[in-house]
Amino acid sequence: MASSSLVRSLRPRPTPAELFCLVLGGALCLTYAWLLDDAYVYFKYVDNWVLLGRGLVYNPGEYAEGYTSPAWLLLLSGLRALGLGYWLVIRASALLGFVVFWWGCVVIQRLLAAGAAPTLNLPLVLLCTNYAVLSYFSSGTEAPLVQLCAVAYAFCLLRPESRAAQVAVGVSPLVRPELGLAWLLAGAWLGWSRRRTPWWLIASGVLTGGGWLLFRVLYYADLFPTTFYLKGGANPGQGLRYLHDAFGPYHLYLWLALGLGASILAARGRWEPRSVSSARVAMLAIASAVAGYVVWVGGDARHYRYLAFSIPLCLLSFGGLAEAALWRAGASLSPAVASLGAVALAVVTAAQHPHQLDRHPLPQLTLPERFAPPELSFIDGIADAESHRRHRDLVPLSPWASGAAIELMPRYEAWRRNGGADPPARIQGRMLCWLHYEHFDRWSVHGFGLTDAVLARARGWDQPGERPAHKAALPVLARDIVRTARALGRPPQRGFYREAVAAGIAPPWMRSNLDTLELLERKLYGPRSAWESGMLALHVWERIELDDEKPPRRAPER
Repeated sequence: MASSSLVRSLRPRPTPAELFCLVLGGALCLTYAWLLDDAYVYFKYVDNWVLLGRGLVYNPGEYAEGYTSPAWLLLLSGLRALGLGYWLVIRASALLGFVVFWWGCVVIQRLLAAGAAPTLNLPLVLLCTNYAVLSYFSSGTEAPLVQLCAVAYAFCLLRPESRAAQVAVGVSPLVRPELGLAWLLAGAWLGWSRRRTPWWLIASGVLTGGGWLLFRVLYYADLFPTTFYLKGGANPGQGLRYLHDAFGPYHLYLWLALGLGASILAARGRWEPRSVSSARVAMLAIASAVAGYVVWVGGDARHYRYLAFSIPLCLLSFGGLAEAALWRAGASLSPAVASLGAVALAVVTAAQHPHQLDRHPLPQLTLPERFAPPELSFIDGIADAESHRRHRDLVPLSPWASGAAIELMPRYEAWRRNGGADPPARIQGRMLCWLHYEHFDRWSVHGFGLTDAVLARARGWDQPGERPAHKAALPVLARDIVRTARALGRPPQRGFYREAVAAGIAPPWMRSNLDTLELLERKLYGPRSAWESGMLALHVWERIELDDEKPPRRAPER
């Protein structure tokens, strides 16, 4: 009986307004398609592994985990192994991800509305036509998986008997590390509310998360990825500004207040079964916990990106409340009126845009010959996707292009035929990830430390008002490493920093941190045994200290 009920819940009949949101949202999802520069970090790791045989590394022979999402990396690797181009993969996964997300929003609404009619489905309308949500189904990063995780958590909390939902929640920490907190909270709530241990959720999380941790220890000799060291630290003031940047443009404060008020009334007035009310509370608690973590670390340099789990899960928790409130008030709406109201709200929502833009980008994206692009600004160090769409001058991509501009497979073949050697002799220090990906035949030092285990640990030159994860001093240190490597005639490897100090060409920060740098060399450059990798992984708090020096005023390489 429970099984048949579960199957029925997965086969809802969409309303005309919900179908309208599917068509409109899908079209906008493709139109907004773009690539965040960080996507090229994934692309380089994947191609080094799948196509160039260098291993899961950014530079050949340098073992640093400079990517955030193992799940996204593995998905890209499988698709790349089939010979698919990245631009096709990103757009296809964006559209497919959106369709699954839309379907999930319909299912969650039916589970929460308990058959109330007519169905307004305000969460679906607010999410499936929202500029930020739709933009992050592309971007080339793990964001589409993150947004799908919000649906998976909502479904699991409402239908905990579903093993598939429990497994989806269990593997979610591989999508983004902070979802480990959500996994723990979901497991605790299911165990407490059902008086039964959610073994599928626990086992899938332990096996996949534990398996990847073991791989990280043996392969990278570390307990955490490089991004943990780069972005570690607290900056709640900036985090609150980041939260406001995502809530303000889309009137989410209003919807949050209305949803919380209606949730309280529903619980007190017993408008719905207690299990549904408690599931709402769990959804809100998990969304708030992950949002709290985002606030604590200071958010991100991109509008909405780090809230791609919390905002959808929060809005999904309010499903069915509008219908219940109308029913309790004795008001009745015909299906036609309900659909017209939902469509009107969808159009209004689709017209909203971030504060970073002075007008909506849609006219220029659809008719570039007639409309100029919107004026773009950075607010509190936060940029919008539009700033990376402007990279078309550097990387000519559009939603309707073939993607040949970023396809390097022919160049890989030519490099092989010409006897390309690893490690590369040429060394570059750049800040744009695209340039690292494009120049695969060079040794790359990332100017902002996204993939560099040394730069990620640098502390002491942080400046007030810096953009999240974009420390102004790091490009200076990156240039020091590049200059030292060019002077020695080889890229970094074991003994690199001691040789530079002995030759008298090392800058002061290398000399004062030589012991830490040599420890990092043991992590980064093989060979090392499994035992040595395990022992090195326990060293997680080493820092490159710069407190006693003043950062030199030098322009980094672009």
